[in-house]
Amino acid sequence: MGMGEALAQGNAKNGLYVANAAGCIGCHTDNKPGSTPYAGGRALDTPYGTFYGPNITPHPEAGIGRWAEADLVKAVRLGERRDGAHYYPAFPYPSFAKMTEATCAIYGLTCARCHPMPGSTNPMTCAFHSAGVS
Repeated sequence: MGMGEALAQGNAKNGLYVANAAGCIGCHTDNKPGSTPYAGGRALDTPYGTFYGPNITPHPEAGIGRWAEADLVKAVRLGERRDGAHYYPAFPYPSFAKMTEATCAIYGLTCARCHPMPGSTNPMTCAFHSAGVS
């Protein structure tokens, strides 16, 4: 099921359920007061360094507004960026690897319905990333 089909079936409520169950807001929303949900910026300190949750609003430059459904499925289920590089170790994609494409589409619908927010994604400052490991 594509995002268009999910929208036609009115699955926005189900997409919000998926986003809440997956805890997306915890990484993709800055923890500063007044931060916009899913607009990214939250610092995630790990043993590898600091990662920043990216913007997953439908903003065409700052967010995932230009992504195809296949890009979203690849990111969520395989932990791969659009250019083929891996999000590991920051993105917990093993947790989502068994999500169906339909569930990813419904989740994508939720992202698509967010207000598109511009915003910069902070660069990763971690040894794992800078060492060239992907």
